[in-house]
Amino acid sequence: MKFRPDVDGLRGVAVLLVVAYHAKLGVVPAGYIGVDVFLVISGFVITGMLLELIERGRFSAKTFLARRLRRLMPAAVVVVAVTLLAGWFILGPRDLRRLAGSSIAVFALAANFFFWGRQGYFADQSPEQPLLHAWSLGLEEQFYLLYPPVLLLSAALAPRARIATCALAALALFAFGVWLTGAHAGAAFYLLPARSWEFLAGALLALLAGRGVWSPAWLRSAAGLGGLGGIVLAAVALTATTPYPGVAALLPVAGSVAVIWANGAGQTLSGRLLGAKWLLALGTVSYSLYLWHWPTLTLARYYAGRDLHPLETLGALTAVAFLTYASWRGVERQFRLGADPAAPRRPLTVIVALGAVAVAASVILVRGDGFPSRLSVTALTFDSASLPDADSNRCHKGPPAPGTLCTYAPAQSAHAHLLVWGDSHANALVPALTELGRAHAVTVTQASYSGCPPLLSVRVAHLPARYCLEFNARVLQSIAPLGVSRVLLAAYWTAYLPARPQAPLARLLDPYRRADSLGGGDAAQNTRNLAEALRRTVQALNALGVEVWILHQVPTQNMLVPWALSRAATRGQDFAHLGVTLTEYRRSQSQVDRLLDDLGDSVRTLDPAARLCASGVCLMSLGAQALYIDANHLSQSGARLIEPTLEPLFH
Repeated sequence: MKFRPDVDGLRGVAVLLVVAYHAKLGVVPAGYIGVDVFLVISGFVITGMLLELIERGRFSAKTFLARRLRRLMPAAVVVVAVTLLAGWFILGPRDLRRLAGSSIAVFALAANFFFWGRQGYFADQSPEQPLLHAWSLGLEEQFYLLYPPVLLLSAALAPRARIATCALAALALFAFGVWLTGAHAGAAFYLLPARSWEFLAGALLALLAGRGVWSPAWLRSAAGLGGLGGIVLAAVALTATTPYPGVAALLPVAGSVAVIWANGAGQTLSGRLLGAKWLLALGTVSYSLYLWHWPTLTLARYYAGRDLHPLETLGALTAVAFLTYASWRGVERQFRLGADPAAPRRPLTVIVALGAVAVAASVILVRGDGFPSRLSVTALTFDSASLPDADSNRCHKGPPAPGTLCTYAPAQSAHAHLLVWGDSHANALVPALTELGRAHAVTVTQASYSGCPPLLSVRVAHLPARYCLEFNARVLQSIAPLGVSRVLLAAYWTAYLPARPQAPLARLLDPYRRADSLGGGDAAQNTRNLAEALRRTVQALNALGVEVWILHQVPTQNMLVPWALSRAATRGQDFAHLGVTLTEYRRSQSQVDRLLDDLGDSVRTLDPAARLCASGVCLMSLGAQALYIDANHLSQSGARLIEPTLEPLFH
């Protein structure tokens, strides 16, 4: 295939978007759409390459896969090996064990399956996993394994039939992806079936190119500029709360298709823009840049125990640039096959050996549980605070699992019955509430479901609680039969008022939301929906004759507490006064607090800041005990610290 500078420049745009998004520069809220651009390019380039080989009768599956192996694996092996080595010195035991498990998945060409079952791409409650970005490599590798046989079979079709078949398959898979995004968002994001239409969009371009299907220069020029505009628009208008890929992926995919199509019969203005030397340079090293940027940024943030300051981000990106160039020049170019089949091929012996060492090291790290002996006792205690507690999570499942309500009976005859109702923040309170229940002869029932606020008749637009509506209706119906006399509503309230409301374009590309959904509209609509849901829920509870209590949101820290404390203890730093200030906390809660105040005498409120922020700082730790398991969920120690705040519930 002839060299297409516009395609290389488009690679540069794609990787620039991804890096800017992952570096948290704030300029592209949806820079993740760069991956979709890459997928379209892969479909176009690979299909063009395969068609040429098939038409010449020179296609060999073994040769094709060997070339892909040489293209992708050497740099990936080096990145995995170096990341494992860095992880030994930086990560805590549990996170090092996860890193080792993910590295094995990378070598098994199944990184997307690994992360699908363990971490959402947009999750902010767990430390960022240094190889999370390898999910897209898994997609590409699986495409390379499955696609060539399909293309070979289609070779028996007439050219028009092959184009029609490709187009129909892309449409069908797009429709499937839209459905899956609404039904199982994680599977849609990570797995090939919901993403394969993006590859096929690029493949269709390659099939059409062989037919000479182009158009007048003015139309191609308009399409190219419109395509670039669509990609940029998607990057700035979508957000991390936009259901993805779903319908929203149409924008970057269509933009990529338009750009590649526009420059297929000659360079247009968009092609000249993409042919800028700096973009071509980025496109040339895009693979190494993609591989190195994420582990470098995540390990830097892990080491710092927080998001990086601007100068620290600049330093990390400088390191990324150095590693990228070294990887491209010293690894990629050394093992990649060029256009000349007679050129000498550097043997992969060193890479295979390094990969074998990395796999063996990963297995040892998994079996050694991340080698906790690397940390001091205090640092290990803090690091272990993030481990889930089996007892506290026993009843925190939500529907459709049976037994979603759990009752903890007191040691003596109960004189009252308290229902704690909410999301995972409510679940975190259960150890303290059950202890108080035993002390005061009050029965405690738990009704909690992650990502589901204790509000009637609401859907949440951007969180994965699929059965929230049904769950909350079931909880309300259970109150009278259980004999509940008082209810405590507890939730991560600000999560349902996202800091960045969806732009009009994002709402247009979101077919799953409703006008009354929480977190799916503009700022005014989101606030109105939350206020109405609070009022509706309190009125329904008052009608049942129960006392209604609401817990103000627990202070949210600006870092993941267990590993921030662990890093501070390891370095011998003072960790006793770490935490956000009371002023910061009050400012972050002002909007929700106004909504709670508007409920008037129909509810009673409890303020966890009275204990957690008594010194003017909302502390992360007390002695050697972490008060949080992440940035906003209380640990058992944190829940017990606010027992005096919860005491009025039991009188």
